[in-house]
Amino acid sequence: MSNPLPFGVYDVDYYEGRLKSRALKYRLMRRTTEVSKALTKYLNRTPERVLDVGTADALMLGKLNRGWPDTCFIGLEMNRSLLMTTNINDVQKIEGDAMALPIGDETVDAIVATAVIEHLPDPKKFVSECNRVIKRGGIIVITTPDPNLEHLASKIGLLKESGHHHTFTLDMICQLFEQNKLDILESRKFMFSPIGFPAEIFIERLIRYFGLGMVLANQLLVARKA
Repeated sequence: MSNPLPFGVYDVDYYEGRLKSRALKYRLMRRTTEVSKALTKYLNRTPERVLDVGTADALMLGKLNRGWPDTCFIGLEMNRSLLMTTNINDVQKIEGDAMALPIGDETVDAIVATAVIEHLPDPKKFVSECNRVIKRGGIIVITTPDPNLEHLASKIGLLKESGHHHTFTLDMICQLFEQNKLDILESRKFMFSPIGFPAEIFIERLIRYFGLGMVLANQLLVARKA
């Protein structure tokens, strides 16, 4: 009998769900878009190496690689079976722990972790590891669901999330990174609906314009190592 996966680590059925679920496909698309925008906005150079922590099936990196074909994209995932569900060209896959990154000091230009930090037993250790492996001037892009809206969406059947060790507000995430002497470049909410619908991006712009960002379901943080 194989050993059970640690709490918070997704199995192969996560990849299978992404093939079928409109909501999971939509969330992948939105997170990929936010990461791409952050890389474009805050890196003043083409990144040599980008590390995606908790990459799952590495589908996000496959999409990002189209925009940066000369960048080495590295996907790190604890569950090897999930990691190997896809065969994506030009993406380096590594089995490993987010809280003990098998990466050398100051060797990556950007770190991405979308919907990952809430699954980790020790988020402080993860942020410390990010600080260790990121180059000076490099950026870290994090997303995590809004805890209150996630709970509501789960209650009414719009969303099913599991394996969360922690929940975070934007203020909590910012404090965690600032404690590691990382500069906060951007912190905001996005994604009006976890399942997506027409004109959602336009609606989100209106929501932000009227100062109603608290109703958005996901949270984004971008930090830099000075």
